[in-house]
Amino acid sequence: SNAASASEVTSQSSTAAMAGRAQVDETVTAINLMVSKVQITSTEVQGLAVMATDISKVLDVIRAIAEQTNLLA
Repeated sequence: SNAASASEVTSQSSTAAMAGRAQVDETVTAINLMVSKVQITSTEVQGLAVMATDISKVLDVIRAIAEQTNLLA
């Protein structure tokens, strides 16, 4: 009957919609995880940049001391 067919189509549509919603939820979760990892990586890279600057300053001091030592020699 038409009512049974309509009910079946409605049921299939509902099942497909729920499956689609589950996929969207999984995608949102994956994107949020990626955002979190990118933020962590960004923080780590900023920390490395600070360390690189500090190393550069130490090397400048070592060069200055080496130049002074060469002047004394």
